[in-house]
Amino acid sequence: MAEQTLYSGVLPVYKPAGPTSHDVVHQARKMLGTKRIGHAGTLDPFAEGVLVLLIGEATRLQQFYMHHQKMYSGEITLGSGTDTDDRTGRVIIRLPVPDTITSQCIQNTIHNALSGQILQTPPQYSAVHVLGKRAYALARSGEHISIPERIVHIFSFTVSFQEPDTVLFKVTCSAGTYIRSLARDLGKLLGTCAHLKSLVRDSTGVFTSDTAVRPDAISEKEILPAGFGLTLVGEIPLTQEDTVMIKKGVYQHLLPKEAEGLYALVTHPSPDCNSELTACPCNNYKNPLLIVHVHDGKKKIVFRSDTL
Repeated sequence: MAEQTLYSGVLPVYKPAGPTSHDVVHQARKMLGTKRIGHAGTLDPFAEGVLVLLIGEATRLQQFYMHHQKMYSGEITLGSGTDTDDRTGRVIIRLPVPDTITSQCIQNTIHNALSGQILQTPPQYSAVHVLGKRAYALARSGEHISIPERIVHIFSFTVSFQEPDTVLFKVTCSAGTYIRSLARDLGKLLGTCAHLKSLVRDSTGVFTSDTAVRPDAISEKEILPAGFGLTLVGEIPLTQEDTVMIKKGVYQHLLPKEAEGLYALVTHPSPDCNSELTACPCNNYKNPLLIVHVHDGKKKIVFRSDTL
């Protein structure tokens, strides 16, 4: 029999450096008493910052939370490259750091080559699939593989150079961006090599490090409603009759004729939401009964409340 989760929702947690993302998920499962917990974007063990946990039925929303824009800060070390492109790896190359490097020099390089839409090659030690296997599994077995480039978007990337070899940075980027690859590529562009020394995920979507809970403070009362923080087209307020019909599987007539995107069907609409669904922020709503994704006329329920 499938496990019955008592609650569903979203829980931003601040992962400390050391444990894996799965370690945090495992801890949350024990503290909340449910196995049905996932996350919306891995953080490497040496990294820290915001890790968004999805609980119960909200795990079905993973694909939408995964696509959130992210902000990072950290340090890059110039002059040495590793097989993992971060400080946890084995040093495989050392090169001198040009004495002409300045903060402005680095910023100019970023502007010319690492801004906007770029092509990026993920690290050898990464979770991308190559030939049906994870790249890190192939790398650990001694295979050097060719990983296809992918398109990512760098919205901002600012730096401060600290002699003799440290670059402090802040970057805002699209989902799927490898900061380790940015560090590696920046080193090459500067005429040397580099690896990522430290990394903090400061935010993902609306979730910030200031509001994320520590792993030891995980509790039911910290869980936010499913869909919180997603870019919803709007909320659709429901009557008691609507709720009865939804329980029978009838909901399509409640959506606008030209619907496209995510819609939350709620019994308690936000004060700033109107029935015409125009310019609705939809980040403060409560207790959605359904979240429906509409694309090219096809309607799919991506979240169903535990109360239905």
